[in-house]
Amino acid sequence: SMVPYVMAAEVVSRADAGFANIWGLQDCAETIHEFASKEIREEFLPRINKGETCSMDLTEPDAGSDLQAVMLKATWSEEKQMWLLNGVKRFITNGDADIKLVLARSEEGTTDGRGLSYFVYDKKCFIMRFGRVRKAAFDNFKNFFENPLIFVNLYVRISNG
Repeated sequence: SMVPYVMAAEVVSRADAGFANIWGLQDCAETIHEFASKEIREEFLPRINKGETCSMDLTEPDAGSDLQAVMLKATWSEEKQMWLLNGVKRFITNGDADIKLVLARSEEGTTDGRGLSYFVYDKKCFIMRFGRVRKAAFDNFKNFFENPLIFVNLYVRISNG
């Protein structure tokens, strides 16, 4: 039943809307559970259950919330057998999360949603550059920061199975 989950979300969001956003809106664990490979699920879901933080990195400086306009580029590295991300994300809730689901353009020459893929970034393995951290303009979002994230040859894994 979803009733206990919804009730808990209501209680939490009254106290801190920023935390409620991270916990309820993004739902990274559910996305990993539903769509990731078995290997990704087995590695990351136990860590999330132990309290590691997550974020969904979607918006970009020139795309905003138009996800079909995402330009963060993903290219395959034969040498490392992993994907490289290059570009910038902006207005990312919980931008310094331990585990990130990053939306990037993985098919060259595409300009719509068909060329996009979700990638898993692990803070323990690779270092990311952050732009200047800004506190959000909303008083009721105590833990809500808008972090520009700079991806420069950052290695990640594709999340689908």
